Amino acid sequence: MEKLTQRVKEGLPGAGAPVFPQSDAGINAFLDKLVAVAHHDEYYVIIDLNGDEQGIPQIIWSSGIQRCLGYDEAEARNVIFTLDLIHEQYRDQFMRFASAAYRILSEFDERLESLQQRYIINLPIRKANGKYVWVKQMSMPLRMDANGRIVHQMNCYTIMSGYKGVKLPFAPRIYDKSSQRRKDLEEKLFHQVIDILARQLTATERNVLKTYIKLSRNGSSDSHHRKSKHSGTNKVVRRDIEEELGLEASTIRTHLTHIKEKAENFFSGVFYDFNEMFETMVKFGVEKHISES
Repeated sequence: MEKLTQRVKEGLPGAGAPVFPQSDAGINAFLDKLVAVAHHDEYYVIIDLNGDEQGIPQIIWSSGIQRCLGYDEAEARNVIFTLDLIHEQYRDQFMRFASAAYRILSEFDERLESLQQRYIINLPIRKANGKYVWVKQMSMPLRMDANGRIVHQMNCYTIMSGYKGVKLPFAPRIYDKSSQRRKDLEEKLFHQVIDILARQLTATERNVLKTYIKLSRNGSSDSHHRKSKHSGTNKVVRRDIEEELGLEASTIRTHLTHIKEKAENFFSGVFYDFNEMFETMVKFGVEKHISES
């Protein structure tokens, strides 16, 4: 818990006093509607990101936690307690994504407005009975300081399905106040956390990736004389990597499959082939994180 507490304190830069919106009428109407509807598979919290005197964010309002997860509402007001409910295989990655998203939203190219912009991510949460469920978390700015930084954040959670050991992608999405998906900001998010994917690769998988980068750059440096002898084009094919590393076809095939599974889970998408996969990883800066083999 102590380590988790420190991670939380480091992940959120401080903000000033909440001054926007100037009236709480719209916020109160929104909260009254949430409580009145009270969906059986939804719960809600408001987090004060400035936190207590130790800098730990505080949950200052919640509804539906006991109904959905089985925990006492007062017990679940502790942010560290709620973070500990995230499956341990996902907790650190979630915190990295959340911290990066906060920084990106703080630099939004439109002024943040209460309950307008949205950041969405999936994560597995432990219920009071010990079982995990997949939950979609939608975060929205609620109150901002004089510089437009988020002070109070509204989180809406929807239970999607049982966990059952199935790995779903985080699938982070960012939407502006016009409900337009901002893939440019999502790309910035992946740039800031690509080291997570790099650390998931084994030493041999990193070597396969570095070999692909080397071969692809050799091809582009002299396109007339450095074509792949197996593809007849500048496109790297599996046999190029096999020969460069001196490994069997089945071995390379296995490594490429494992890398593809990890990359698709991280980027929340499907890649047509390993060239598209590696190009995407390089685009987001993975190369500087794979120097240690």
